[in-house]
Amino acid sequence: MKKRFLLLCMLAFLLCACAVEPAETTTAPVTTTVPVTTAVPVTTTAPVTTTAPVTTAVPVTTAVPMTTTAPETTTAPETTTAPETMAVPETMAVPVTTITDPSAIDIAVPIDTYESDTYTVTEYRNSDDSVIYWTVVTKSILHSQEFRYDRDENAGPIPSVTTLVAEADINFDGRTDLCLFKGYFGAQGARLYIGYLQNADGTYTLCEGFENIADPALDAENKVILSTSRENAAQHRYGKYAFAGNAVKCTDALIYTVGDETVEMDGVVYSIASDSPDRDRFLGEGGEWELEGEKWYSGLGVVRQNSVSDK
Repeated sequence: MKKRFLLLCMLAFLLCACAVEPAETTTAPVTTTVPVTTAVPVTTTAPVTTTAPVTTAVPVTTAVPMTTTAPETTTAPETTTAPETMAVPETMAVPVTTITDPSAIDIAVPIDTYESDTYTVTEYRNSDDSVIYWTVVTKSILHSQEFRYDRDENAGPIPSVTTLVAEADINFDGRTDLCLFKGYFGAQGARLYIGYLQNADGTYTLCEGFENIADPALDAENKVILSTSRENAAQHRYGKYAFAGNAVKCTDALIYTVGDETVEMDGVVYSIASDSPDRDRFLGEGGEWELEGEKWYSGLGVVRQNSVSDK
């Protein structure tokens, strides 16, 4: 009985062992659980720890274009502004005339010179002995200026250096101005000048419009510049010019026809015959125009002959 009982017990033990062993050995998925323990994607997370683009940020820290900004700090064209400080066109008055043949200027040489107390005039000629241009240099320790202008091809006889400059107060401010004689123009030989107004500091400024006044004469009493010229043998043109700043403009003008004894002004023709009521207005002494008065022919005055040398 004991042997049988022992055999049964061993058989039962074997049966129990066979039944339990497969269950314990096969549960590999539970013990290993490789996906949970390794979790490679979670522990490494290389993109999060390195974040190289954020730490380096080279474009932000260097920012070379913003710190240097060389074009803004230098701004050479604004600080120098050479054309404004030098103001060559105003002091030299070069724009008054143009050099039509620069090659001719290169070979021009000074031929004649006239010197007064206030300026020096020099005449330049080329190899053909033709006058090319003149220079007028004012005498001033602090504000000496040079004016250069060409000979106008349409002008008549060439003026002498001794009569090239007239000194007169053309704008009636008490200061002596300079008038550079351009020559005689047209069939009737009208005289034209370039005017320079003297400033308080002794410098000169171009008088705009003065070069268009034929045979200018000064009416200091009325502070106007008078002009008279001939259209032809019978017709005479008269004009009055007044100043506005450094410019002079025509304010009144008329044409006097001698044979017909008429005056045309502003499109209206007036008779100035001996029995006409308008005769005194245009011809009479003390009238509005005084066309027969000497004031129309007084000119700019006599050029001062106070030369200290005439070479």
